[in-house]
Amino acid sequence: MGRYLARVTDTEATDTKNPNLNYGIVVDCGSSGSRVFVYCWPRHNGNPHDLLDIKQMRDSHRKPVVMKIKPGISEFAASPDKVSDYISPLLSFAAEHVPRSKHKETPLYILCTAGMRILPESQQKAILEDLLTDIPVHFDFLFSDSHAEVISGKQEGENGQRSEEVAKNLLAEFNLGCDAHQTEHVYRVYVATFLGFGGNAARQRYQESLAASTLLRNRVLGTQTGLSPDSPSLDQSQFLYSINPHSSHPWEFSDYCATRWAVLRERFDRGLYASHADLHRLKYQCFKSAWMFEVFHRGFSFPESYGSLKTALQVYDKEVQWTLGAILYRTRFLPLRDIQQDNFRGIHSRWRSFSFVYNHFLFLGCFGVVLLSILLYLLRLRRIHRRLFHPGSAPSLWIHEGLPQKNPQKTPNPL
Repeated sequence: MGRYLARVTDTEATDTKNPNLNYGIVVDCGSSGSRVFVYCWPRHNGNPHDLLDIKQMRDSHRKPVVMKIKPGISEFAASPDKVSDYISPLLSFAAEHVPRSKHKETPLYILCTAGMRILPESQQKAILEDLLTDIPVHFDFLFSDSHAEVISGKQEGENGQRSEEVAKNLLAEFNLGCDAHQTEHVYRVYVATFLGFGGNAARQRYQESLAASTLLRNRVLGTQTGLSPDSPSLDQSQFLYSINPHSSHPWEFSDYCATRWAVLRERFDRGLYASHADLHRLKYQCFKSAWMFEVFHRGFSFPESYGSLKTALQVYDKEVQWTLGAILYRTRFLPLRDIQQDNFRGIHSRWRSFSFVYNHFLFLGCFGVVLLSILLYLLRLRRIHRRLFHPGSAPSLWIHEGLPQKNPQKTPNPL
C-alpha cells in the first residue's frame, strides 16, 4: 500500500506555488540529441543520514517535464559559437516550468556524454566556453564553471547504477552522503563503458566499411554500384534484421530494411507510424535494430530464443535516466548545508531572545543611573540656592567651600 501511495504521489502535478520546493535542471547532451530534465525536492527533513527526496517535475497535465532536441551537441564542433543558440530552447522550456522566483537558486547542470568524448579536447573546451559565457547572460539559473562538463563513461555508469553488482574487475565506489566521512550511502557498482561501440559510432564505422568495400568492388569489377539511387549498394551481411513489434518472437527478419526510402517517407507523411517516430528514427531504425540484435545476442550472448528480455523506459512512472543519479550526486551536500543553516537559525534565535532581555535590563540600568544623576544634581542646586538667599549662612558656605570671604566686615575697635 505504501509503495502504491508513493507511486500516486509521484505522478501528481508539481505544486509550483509551494515555497518550500527546490528545483534542479540537468541537460543530457548525448551523441544523437540533447534532453533537459527538471527535478524538484522539498526541504531536507533534518536527518543527516537521509538523502534529498528528489523527484521528476510534472506539469499541469501530470507529464514529466522533459524536452529533447536533435542533433547531438558534438555536431557543432566546427561552429562552437552556435552551441548556446542550439541549447537555448531547452533552457527556455525549463524556465517556463520553474517558478520565476526560484530561478536564481535553481542549479543547472549541462553534462555531455559519448558524442563529446570523441571530440578533441580543444573542440570540447570551445563548446563548453561558449555555454559558460552565453547562458548566464540570458538565464538566471545557478550556473558555474563546474556545472558544464564532459563526463567520462565511468561517471555516466555510476550515475545510472543504483544497486550493488557482483563483479571484481570493474567496480566503482561513490558516496552519496552529505558527509564525505560517512559510509552509510557508499555504493559499489559495476561500471563498464565501451566508447565507440554505441549505435551512432557503430553506424559510422559500418558506413565507412561499406563504402570502402563498395569502391574496391567497383574498381575490381568496373561497376558503378552505390554512386546513384538507381544502383544502391546492397548489404548482404547480418544487418538485414529488424524488429517486428507485432511478432511473438522478439527478433525476426523484416521487410523494413528492404523498403525504399521514398515509400518509408510517404508512410511517415501519412502518419502511419507511431506518434514518437521522427525522420531521424525512420532513417536509422533499420541499422539500430540490427545493431541491437548483434549487441544482445552476439555481444552479451543472450540466446535468440530468450523471451524474457524486456526494455523499460519507466519504473513506477519514473523515467530510467542517469540524470537523476547525476543531480542526486551533485546535490548530496545540500542537506548538510540546510542542517547547518537550521542550527544557525536556532542558535541565532536563542541569542536574540537572550540579547533582547539583556538589552532591556541594560537600558533600564542606564536609565536609572541617568535619572539618579539628575536628581542628585537638582538636590545640589537646591542646597546652593538656599545658602545664597540666607546671608547668615553665607560665611559658612564660603568656609565650607574653602574660598575667601567677599567684603569681610571690620570688627570695631573697643578702644
